[in-house]
Formats: sequence, C-alpha cells, structure tokens
Amino acid sequence: MKFVHILPSKYINNEEFQTSDTILILAHLLKNKEYLKECKKFKGIKILDNSFYEMRINPYTVEELIKLAKKSNSQIICLPDTKYETKEEFEAKHYTMADEVKRAGFKVMAVVTSDENFKTELREFKILNSIRDIDIISIPYVLRDGMDQYRRWKFLDMIEQEVQIDNINKEIHLFGCNSFYNLKLERRSWVNSVDGTMPFKEGYFRQPLPCSIEQETKRPEDYFNIENLDEEQVKIIKHNIKVIKEICEGEEW
Repeated sequence: MKFVHILPSKYINNEEFQTSDTILILAHLLKNKEYLKECKKFKGIKILDNSFYEMRINPYTVEELIKLAKKSNSQIICLPDTKYETKEEFEAKHYTMADEVKRAGFKVMAVVTSDENFKTELREFKILNSIRDIDIISIPYVLRDGMDQYRRWKFLDMIEQEVQIDNINKEIHLFGCNSFYNLKLERRSWVNSVDGTMPFKEGYFRQPLPCSIEQETKRPEDYFNIENLDEEQVKIIKHNIKVIKEICEGEEW
C-alpha cells in the first residue's frame, strides 16, 4: 500500500517530501496560478480530486473536471460524489460519468459516499466494483455506522466478508488518513493506496510520528499556502515520511 501525499503548493515538487510516484491534487485549488504551475510540473501520477470533501458540495461537473485534468496534466479523475438513492439510479449515474471520463482518455476513480451506514456503503461498493469503466474505488475515512464514526477498518472487514478479496475487480484507494492508529488497522493486501497530509502536517507542528489520536493535529486553514519551514520542521517531516512509508509498505502485517 503506497502513501499518496497531499502537499502545500511550494512542496509538491520537493523530492525529499515524497513516498511514491503519485500525488493527489484538489480541483478547487487549481484556480490558484502557483498551485496549478506546481501541479503541472510534477512528473508522476496525479489524481484530480473532485473537492467534494473540502467544499461540502460537488463544485464541478464531469465536463469541468475533464477540463481541469487536461489543464493540470492529471491522469486520474475522481468522479463527483453521488448519494445513494436506488441501485438503478446510482449505477446509471456512475456508468454514464465513468464512460465520459474514460472516453476523454483518463483513468476513473469513483467514491463510496459517506453519509449513510455500512450497509448502504457496501451496496455502493458492490455496484462500483461491477462497472467496467471504473478503475479505482475510493473509500473515505468518514464512514458512519450509527454512532461508530471513523472506523473505516471495520468497513474493510465487511468487504472481505461480504464481497471477498478474490471478487474485488478494482484498485482500492483510501481517501484520507485521519489517524495513525487507524492506518495500521486499515492496511490490507488488496488496498493499493491511501492519501493524506499527516506526515507533512504533523511535522509542520513539530509532532513526530507515531503519535496517539489525542496528539494528532488539525490541518491549518492555510495549509496549502505554507511557504517556510525551519530545520526542525524539515527534520520531523522527513522522519514522519519514513515512519508512514514503513507502516504502509513494510513486510509486517
């Protein structure tokens, strides 16, 4: 499982702050010329996120996301989040959107939504797993089963039990890493990647990993505009990157 960074604009192309050949970029930030310039410069794989989590709405249509992907030289487009209403409607919407993105020449990521419960999420997962043009299924960490929040690892257990690993037809990505503790529980042989700000964010606040949930910090509002780091911050960020890479890619399960 590889860790995909979400980095401030200035550090997108800093090789010292990478753990893989992939980064995740946010669609709504591409209106910033400096952010767009740094994204275009990045030589690896770029996942264009739809910015639903940040904006709490779908700010872009599929057509607009395709334009932004071309503008930023991204290879993967995350489809707009779609609330589950009926099986037929959810399937039809994703079939149409995935077909449009695929015909435009991009890989397709689709999102399991996160405002219902594990049973609904599992229905969505099974549908996305069955649609030919979808390449990657992304699972957010804000999954809820009643009052049991932020327990994505339990949902991964359910997938293993109800779908079974041999029947998973797509790459699996985890949207967001909200807890170092949970990340250790979420690592699976069939999960390809996870994204997040944790190594950089915690280093920015001079917090070495590993740390407890209580010690973890919130992303600052100006996170994407961070420009200056002192020697201590850089040292801790590099340490955190090493720790997170070992958790994601180490041999111990």
